[in-house]
Amino acid sequence: MKNNVKESERRTNTRKVISMNAELIAGGQSYSGIIVNMSEQGLYMVTAESGQLIDIAPKSQVTLIAVLPNNEMVSMSCDIKWFQKKEMPAWFTFKLGLEILNPPSQYREFVSQLNYTVATNTE
Repeated sequence: MKNNVKESERRTNTRKVISMNAELIAGGQSYSGIIVNMSEQGLYMVTAESGQLIDIAPKSQVTLIAVLPNNEMVSMSCDIKWFQKKEMPAWFTFKLGLEILNPPSQYREFVSQLNYTVATNTE
């Protein structure tokens, strides 16, 4: 919660639950991962373990390649809204909130057809 406003209340699009393969390209490095939830304008992604660390900060621009269920690959430019790193002795994982800049039509169409929405906290 930021400034007493829940994240779900600040969003303009409903998030939909998904488990979809994706690749994040940032700082000249490529990171495989899973998209956990998405909307037409943004998504939450968790990367797989990586031995290479990059310097990622909010407002950085990255490329995300999402693999749709029909195996179509959709490349999107994204701004990092938030970033968390989990560091272990030999590897790292990242959690990222991304805003999609000019979402492609095939991505928007796919998201609009999803039925599972993220439950909101009723605290």
